[in-house]
Amino acid sequence: MLTAEAIDEKLHALPARPGAYLFRNSAGRVLYVGKAACLKTRVRSYFGGQRGFSPKTVSLVQAVQDIETLVTDSEIEALLLEINLIKRHRPRYNIMFRDDKQYLYIKITTGETYPRVFTTRKITRDGSRYFGPFTSAKALRQTLKLLNRLFPYRTCSLDMAKEWDRPCLKYHIDLCNGPCIRVVTPEVYRGVIDQTIDFLEGRADYVVDKMRESMKTAAEDLKFEAAALMRDRIRSIEKVIVEQKMVDPRRGDRDVVGIARDGREAMGQVLNVRNGKVVGQETYRLQVTGGETDEEITSEFVREYYHRAPEVPREILLPTGVNDGEILTAWLRTLREGSVRLRVPKRGVLRRLVKLAESNAGETLEADRAILLNSSRRLRHALLEAGQALDLPRLPRRIECYDISHIQGSLTVASMVVFEDGVPKKGKYRRFKIRGSANDDFAAMREVIRRRFKRLAEAGGRKDGGGLGVRALKRVPLTDFDPAAPLPENAEESVGTSKEWNSVPDLILIDGGKGQLSAALKAMHEVGVDGLPTAAIAKKREELFLPASPSPILLPASSDGLHLLQRIRDEAHRFAVSFHIRLRTKAGRRSILDEIPGIGPKRKRALYRKFGSLSRIREAGVDELASVKGMSKPAALALKESL
Repeated sequence: MLTAEAIDEKLHALPARPGAYLFRNSAGRVLYVGKAACLKTRVRSYFGGQRGFSPKTVSLVQAVQDIETLVTDSEIEALLLEINLIKRHRPRYNIMFRDDKQYLYIKITTGETYPRVFTTRKITRDGSRYFGPFTSAKALRQTLKLLNRLFPYRTCSLDMAKEWDRPCLKYHIDLCNGPCIRVVTPEVYRGVIDQTIDFLEGRADYVVDKMRESMKTAAEDLKFEAAALMRDRIRSIEKVIVEQKMVDPRRGDRDVVGIARDGREAMGQVLNVRNGKVVGQETYRLQVTGGETDEEITSEFVREYYHRAPEVPREILLPTGVNDGEILTAWLRTLREGSVRLRVPKRGVLRRLVKLAESNAGETLEADRAILLNSSRRLRHALLEAGQALDLPRLPRRIECYDISHIQGSLTVASMVVFEDGVPKKGKYRRFKIRGSANDDFAAMREVIRRRFKRLAEAGGRKDGGGLGVRALKRVPLTDFDPAAPLPENAEESVGTSKEWNSVPDLILIDGGKGQLSAALKAMHEVGVDGLPTAAIAKKREELFLPASPSPILLPASSDGLHLLQRIRDEAHRFAVSFHIRLRTKAGRRSILDEIPGIGPKRKRALYRKFGSLSRIREAGVDELASVKGMSKPAALALKESL
């Protein structure tokens, strides 16, 4: 590896030409691959001071020990080279699809006399039509099953150069029109394939019109069985059309990109809109470090997706602008062999489309995280990973997490959520109104921890947290735990009773950093409860802080243990925010009338119905106030004096 002086020499020797560059660490592993119109300017910009850099870029530059460059003739060639190098090296600091397998496509062999429709993982330039990519094999199977019910094409791999003696079962159940026995001409069969392609491209209305013409012709020729079969297929297609959502009255063809992110997790979704309808959608889990900007994620997702996609539409809607928009557009034009427009809609139907894609990506991200932690065995593995990372003495079967919520110090509240064996126990959640300092998160955290663990100390917990009157979950030493084995049964149920305060958590998780962690530890010491395993999780970089460790712990983005801790932290945040919103809403409904003796809810409603606003109530005379239904002269006098 190069020394700092050698890196400086290499920076000065960089060529002022387009190309790709690779940053390597001390072990020679590629950390990041990028491309540039001018390698000299771009690469040197990383090492000219870190002002304005994202945390991700700062971390990257600190780890760089070697630089490698590859020169190209144009910036588009540099982009293609960058894509290939990313796929080859899978650098940690690049954004890419987390699941880097070859995705599935529908392939229609249009170059054959009797084209075939089937699935493939490879796109080759053989004249065939491709549709995809599909991330879900199950969804693709369902799509092909529907297509074959609507259009009787062949799915076999028979050699169609010769005529076969008898057809397969699909011919007899009307799922194939029998090209193998030549009961259908190549022209008629090609018509079925053309209808299939039109349907996949979103032109279902056009397909129905053509089929109606064929049905009418068959009926006029007295081919009633063929006409009836065509009628049934038309009805099936019309049912599909009804289920599709018309989203664009201009009936345009475009792709819509949505991105959802949460810390070191991100999800990208593409809605395929053809002829004004959403005809397909696919979601992709992205590998990110958490320090990327929205523009970086969107830009690299677009590159990754269209490097795989068999089709590039005329217009692509994005949630935000992208880095290197001009070169990205130029590259997409070469793929499409026509004009392409990248657009960030600000309002109207197209903006709602982008919001729909973002919403779907967010829902998928949340569901994906829940699914990952859904199975019992996976949950147990997540608990083990979390326990090992935090160096706990026992499996964290009961985890309590605390969060603070306020707006500029007003209505400060705290939440306590409880997870047992990785599952939320909502009956054991608790809310706290903070009584002390209004705009001090550390003081608020000390207060809530003091109040919770004072109850534990009073309930009989020893200072080391080792013994309690009630333990809801049996202890499981971490060293003896096997995730494949089921956990022991609960010792005692304690939901909704005063016994809940007597339960010792196996892990206390604080939403925040070193400061919040120190505040929590100080509060526990003040009430005489020391030695309980405690950690903090900071949202920005998903860092874990321990009392005795000067440096934070960073778990891999794919860690089940990290996902579980994130989920618990997010639940504590949601619970605190919901309580804060409820109090704020309640406070917003309060009026000065609520503070006046003799003016209750009924009189307040009657006054607002009569006068409409507080200012008009102030302007009204005593007699006018007294004339309001439910009011009296003394109440009107008291009201007038108070206002």
